[in-house]
Amino acid sequence: MHESLVKWLNTFELSAPVASLADLCDGLTLHEILRGIAPESFEEGSLKEGVSANAILKTNNIKKLLRELSDYYSSVLLQDYDTDLIDPSAVASADPDETAKLVEGVLGCAVQCDSKAKYIQTLMTLDTASQKDMMVLTQRLLQLGEENAIDRDSSWAGDQTHDESFSGNDSALLDSQAL
Repeated sequence: MHESLVKWLNTFELSAPVASLADLCDGLTLHEILRGIAPESFEEGSLKEGVSANAILKTNNIKKLLRELSDYYSSVLLQDYDTDLIDPSAVASADPDETAKLVEGVLGCAVQCDSKAKYIQTLMTLDTASQKDMMVLTQRLLQLGEENAIDRDSSWAGDQTHDESFSGNDSALLDSQAL
């Protein structure tokens, strides 16, 4: 699964290719991807650059990235996103399983954003094995999104709506493009 995530990450126009999940330990590449997905929600320059030698600064970058990711999920996708399930220190230490959880959060943004059709199409350009891995992850993320949807009628949500928000049609889109 990790190899499939790396292949997916490399479908984005990045300043440097991703060789392994360890390349993501400072948060900068994932933030670069998120700025491409939703530039209005992920501010350029919000993470510190040149922190690869400092575990504390890398951890701080991951914490900031998780906060921005959580804010995006709640304010745009209208979903709860539990950042406590990801250990920022482990990601900063290049733990592949913790880093994969964070990449899955980024994938969730891609397949549920306003431009989701574009990102789902890109998944279909991967090799067959990676497509299958990413399809399983995507379907799981869409189901989690449904389960974690914030009640739009709640008083704090106010007028926030997301016309392209997650729906059963997303699964149909995925199924129609499945192998």
